[in-house]
Amino acid sequence: MNKVKLIKGAGTALGGMFQVSFIAAGLVIGGIAVLTGRKKAYKVIKTSSKTIGKFAGRTSKISASALAAMLEASKNEGFKLGKAIGKRAVQSRIRIYGDASQFFDSDKMVEADFKEIK
Repeated sequence: MNKVKLIKGAGTALGGMFQVSFIAAGLVIGGIAVLTGRKKAYKVIKTSSKTIGKFAGRTSKISASALAAMLEASKNEGFKLGKAIGKRAVQSRIRIYGDASQFFDSDKMVEADFKEIK
């Protein structure tokens, strides 16, 4: 499975869990408030938990999508960079350790006699 899809899926699932758990917690706490006779507190808790739940769900989904996009971009750039470095490394290795006949034509080689002057 692709890492990007895994991160997006996990973010979506986590966002849904956050949203449902905040709303459920708000309803439970609001239910306790109703049982104690505080209906205004119930309404405030209910609306607050829905708002916070939706915000937490959207935030985690957006964060996971952004992380997946950055991972995808870094994967593509890393591939291009690795390919360029590999190409240059292979070229330099051939230049340094390559066969001399590959660089010099044997018909055009000239022998020279010379004296060193100090």
